[in-house]
Amino acid sequence: MKKLFSKRFPASMLRAVLVSSVSVLAVAAFTGVTFQAHTVVIHDQNQVYSILTTSNNPAEILGDEGITLGENDYYDFTEVVDGEADLYVVRPHEVEFIDGGETRTVYTTSATVSDLLEELGVEVGEDDVLNVSAERELSDGMEIKLSHYTYKERTETSKIKFDTIREGAEPSDSTVETVVTEGVNGKKETVYRDVYLDGELERTEVVSDKVTKQPVDEVIEVTEATTELYVGGYLRYYAPGEAPVELDENGLPVNYAYKVSGKAPAYSALGKPTELVPGCVAMDLSQYPRGTKLYITDSDGSYVYGYAWVADTGIAVCEGRVLVDCYYTTYEESCAFGAKTVDVYVLE
Repeated sequence: MKKLFSKRFPASMLRAVLVSSVSVLAVAAFTGVTFQAHTVVIHDQNQVYSILTTSNNPAEILGDEGITLGENDYYDFTEVVDGEADLYVVRPHEVEFIDGGETRTVYTTSATVSDLLEELGVEVGEDDVLNVSAERELSDGMEIKLSHYTYKERTETSKIKFDTIREGAEPSDSTVETVVTEGVNGKKETVYRDVYLDGELERTEVVSDKVTKQPVDEVIEVTEATTELYVGGYLRYYAPGEAPVELDENGLPVNYAYKVSGKAPAYSALGKPTELVPGCVAMDLSQYPRGTKLYITDSDGSYVYGYAWVADTGIAVCEGRVLVDCYYTTYEESCAFGAKTVDVYVLE
């Protein structure tokens, strides 16, 4: 018997087997019961070894060998054939499998990530990404994440701002500008592709960029001004024939309907939002409707408010205490104007 098991058991185990065999024979002799011993090869993960036993109960064999099973472990016991059987202890790996953001715990005996995916019936497509190699061996506590890319295309239309081209003289305070060609904005269509990873936007790519309407440049002719004219207290320059009022050699309107004289203070919007601009004045609208064109100078000709138009009214002008109230952009300018006696030429 020693020769028979010398290749399978170490010396210490062989002695235990001999003692067990003697005990079995002794029990058989005293009880009259015959026990037939057989070999069981135990496979427990990386450990493979043989024992001699008379038991055919795998749970009993495992208990005798001090082998415990975890909550998800199990065994597989083959029939005894020719005095030998195999007892496999199966200890599944516990892994976390995350598929598209959904997590589940999987207990598996698969050897690799690829084997597990096949076991789960999961296919990895061209737009899918694994966080580990498919050939990596499984281990307890391993996290396997399968992410999915999805795509969504969208088209946006935007304008192409036209360019402004100035021709002629160098622009300055004494030049005037005339639009020769009106500028027209162009249009373009841009196709974007939004790339989502597990439903979250990861990046945006430009698929195509197509001009659907070419812009038209605005062409402006710049010329030296030949006419100077005060508008609302500010000097303006005009090209020939462009000034809103023609003045004689004394700086007075050539053509007007009539002239009135009276007191003229000044005012501003005091920083409040307004549509008024220099040249706007307040008058009694019952006599001077909105839009009435005027030319205003003080009576001695020392100050010129200039070209103006009726755009506002007020209590003082309606009660006749003043003839006209002249608008200025800032409060300081209105204070500098003060109050003057002016001649108002009603142009139309």
